[in-house]
Amino acid sequence: MLALVFAPTLSWSETLRIPYQNELTEINPLNLRTPSGAYIHHALFRNLLWINNKNELVPDLASNCQWKTLLKLRCQIKKDLKWSNGDPITAKDFHQTYEFILNPKSDFTRKESLFSIRNARKYAQGSAKAFSDVSIKAINDHTLEFELETKDPEFEYKLALPMTAPVKQRNFNMTTPLISSGPYRIKKYDAKSLEIQMESNPFFYDKSARPNLLFVYISDDSIQIPLFSKNQIDLVRRVPTAQIPQWRKDKSFLGIEVLRFDYFGFNLNKIDKNTRLAMSEVIDYSELQSLLNSTGRPGCFDFGARTLDKPICIEVKKEKRTLRTAPKTTIEFAFSHLGGEDHQRTGEWLKSQWKKYLDIDIMPKQIENKVFISALKNELPSVFRKGIPLETPLCYSAVKMFEPGNPENLYKLTDSFLIINIAKLKNETKPEKQKVLCNSILEYIISNGLIIPTGKYELSILLREPFHKLKFNKLNMVDFSQY
Repeated sequence: MLALVFAPTLSWSETLRIPYQNELTEINPLNLRTPSGAYIHHALFRNLLWINNKNELVPDLASNCQWKTLLKLRCQIKKDLKWSNGDPITAKDFHQTYEFILNPKSDFTRKESLFSIRNARKYAQGSAKAFSDVSIKAINDHTLEFELETKDPEFEYKLALPMTAPVKQRNFNMTTPLISSGPYRIKKYDAKSLEIQMESNPFFYDKSARPNLLFVYISDDSIQIPLFSKNQIDLVRRVPTAQIPQWRKDKSFLGIEVLRFDYFGFNLNKIDKNTRLAMSEVIDYSELQSLLNSTGRPGCFDFGARTLDKPICIEVKKEKRTLRTAPKTTIEFAFSHLGGEDHQRTGEWLKSQWKKYLDIDIMPKQIENKVFISALKNELPSVFRKGIPLETPLCYSAVKMFEPGNPENLYKLTDSFLIINIAKLKNETKPEKQKVLCNSILEYIISNGLIIPTGKYELSILLREPFHKLKFNKLNMVDFSQY
């Protein structure tokens, strides 16, 4: 009777079928640009910490991490941790992974995640010859210690992301066995269909019962809903905004708040400040909110109560006006094809708004994503839409895009107000003072018409009811360890 009472409510003979598009191009977690939506990696790789759906850092492979001083963090690793092949996971595995990431000959895209550690940048750039100069110590099999050069409010959060997770192998190839640290391990990979079968990792520290996973390769996102309706997949990763109303009442619909810093941007050399402000102010954001079926108002910075006491919004001044400095010819409004029909509809709508109130002609242009990214790096379009998934729930994680040298600083800005105040925010430890600094930075961005925020983002997904207890955090990371 007790066995029946405490048995899982879901029959684990069932398989959760999840679509994916491009994760296999970067199966090595250290090569990820962002953890957002990297569901294959969330199933296979875990780190010292995890970020739960309340934006709280909780222990994962570590039993705890504690600051010994303002710059020294010590983490105790759980005892009896094992890789998916049964080998023990120790502090040495983490230490060797960090050396692998920072090696001057490696080209991992996110090695800067560790640059706040003393001498890490120097070693990665070749000016410090020995990794022993980097202030990461494996004190014993279960103790790691990090010493930072300067305060980094994001550092602990970086120890919860797959890009700094421990790896046992150096070469990742889907045709050879992959050794993982997470709740799942790969059972079978079909090189023809690109399907990935996963089974629960029997050596993972959390022994909860789990269903099998099947990652199904789908090159075209638009067919996810038809496949879901035919019971061929169990998860739709993004419901198009036009279809949200019809699905919202369905028991499979889930709206998940995700922290992003998406915005409409400008080429500052082509669009002057007065024109940018006018383009920001005439938009009917309530109508745009309805068009996008969003929970938050576009035109607002809204990162939640932890970061701001209230949203910071552009004030609407919807009136027809003549701008002497406005562009006289049609200008391009560029966006990635990954946004699909949602971005196309938004572009057409903005085109009508700016023509109606400012007599500015724009031409929405959908561009293949790699070409779009290249264009942003080389020469900014006059107007563009950019998405930035945040990696931490901190305001600094969003506004650091305006720091000189940051790869997201597409404007190449060296604005003294932003430099000074973002540096203050980075070094501030008191939450209330962080909010004040965050508020002043965002108000400055609005008052100078630097960007138009698209507002609070809700990820609308479909998830078949037996799997509804699957937890997504606000960085669009999935905790596959428990259901």
